[in-house]
Amino acid sequence: MSEEQAPYQPSPDPLLPDEPLARALVKPSRSLSIIWLLPLIAAAIGLWLLVKSLAEAPVEITLNFSSGTGIEVGKTKVIHEGITAGVVKDIRLDASDMKGVIATIDMDRHLESLLRTTTQFWLVKPEISLSGVTGLETIVTGNYIAVKIGKEGEPARHFDALEKPPTLDSSCRR
Repeated sequence: MSEEQAPYQPSPDPLLPDEPLARALVKPSRSLSIIWLLPLIAAAIGLWLLVKSLAEAPVEITLNFSSGTGIEVGKTKVIHEGITAGVVKDIRLDASDMKGVIATIDMDRHLESLLRTTTQFWLVKPEISLSGVTGLETIVTGNYIAVKIGKEGEPARHFDALEKPPTLDSSCRR
């Protein structure tokens, strides 16, 4: 033998065994450990939730009103043909002229293509006048913002609210 091994000597340390320790045989793993499947699944779920939240995120629009009377954040809804289409997210004074308010509204993403420059918004509230009584349903449900969808014009995200409901015309009938 060209290599000589040192003779075995018992260990002076009482905690170590007297016989020689066996050598561990380490084989490199060539496959991916199953434990890595968990982070991959978590990343896939996170990506799916991100895409879903972006696809379902509401469309933010702004409306100029001459007064904020009757508009409440989180309570005042935008209603189109009896269906809730959005809700007021924020209301603030119009800093440009201090004569009105700007309401920020979260609209349903499905209505984004219908928000055109010809779309009209107005606040519905109970009113009594010589010509009659309007908006009685708001006594129970609260004020709401009505919308008449515009079919023409460029896409828009900023609108000026009407003081009164628009007049009915032939384009409103089906």
